[in-house]
Amino acid sequence: MAKKVKTKICTKCGKRKSLNGFHKLSNHNKDGLHSWCKSCKSKERKTYYQNNKKNLSLKRKKYYKTHREESRTLSVKKSFGVTLEEYDNYYSKTLKEQNGRCAKCGVHCSEKRLVLDHDHNEFGVEAFRGLLCDKCNLGIGLLGDTLEGLMEAINYLKRHDS
Repeated sequence: MAKKVKTKICTKCGKRKSLNGFHKLSNHNKDGLHSWCKSCKSKERKTYYQNNKKNLSLKRKKYYKTHREESRTLSVKKSFGVTLEEYDNYYSKTLKEQNGRCAKCGVHCSEKRLVLDHDHNEFGVEAFRGLLCDKCNLGIGLLGDTLEGLMEAINYLKRHDS
């Protein structure tokens, strides 16, 4: 006997779709699902964003200014799995150890902002590797953050060295 798939009609496009084609919504609807299908809701969000991009950007900047410390705390916790205090302590200590310079190219932090390089496969202070300028950090990241990626790039340049 074939399994009966439950469906619902989208109130925006009028198409009948399976229930997994609708976002879950708290308890506003009897079925606990949004009345618009995921596709219609996605289109509506994109249109809204395009029509309100400038205003949304200003709201986001205003929120960040008034909640700067809270935003930074959440960002550091989410990105690195450490407290803001642990992050700041590591950054200050490493900045002194590296004499304010990028660990790779040596550019001074007065010339370029230094960012915390970390192993993306680990969380916590033990994942931190050092401070790099944006250019070096981006370069390493774009090469896959691995020795293999760097070696492939070196071998490529060797093959095409004139």
